[in-house]
Amino acid sequence: QLFVAMALVVMVSSGIAIMLALYNSMDQRRRQIAILRVLGSSSGRIFGLVLTESALIGMLGAGVGIALSFGGAFVTAAVLKKMLGLVISAAIDPSVALMVAAGTVLLGAVAGVVPAFLAYRTSVAKSLKPVG
Repeated sequence: QLFVAMALVVMVSSGIAIMLALYNSMDQRRRQIAILRVLGSSSGRIFGLVLTESALIGMLGAGVGIALSFGGAFVTAAVLKKMLGLVISAAIDPSVALMVAAGTVLLGAVAGVVPAFLAYRTSVAKSLKPVG
């Protein structure tokens, strides 16, 4: 239960980190968003693009995390067997791994709502003013 609680805390803090990173990048990409709007992208389309980007970041994190957990479980099982003679199963239940991956993607998507709303509300006129 302690490991599950720690994993949840790490996932939530990662979601906050994704939100802050996307929020900062939206501030830097205002001009690009305004150009997309001028070229015909709707506000909803921009919102969807940012949300998709954040969900893809969550998907990438889920994939790397699951791969590392499988690798770590096998290495740990081998070390415990060699050092202590303790034989444990290194198998991770695929349904649990799938549930964790789905939760991570969902958390990534939820973390992208605030930056997506910021991109949605980007003013074309203000963002395309000449620089300098």
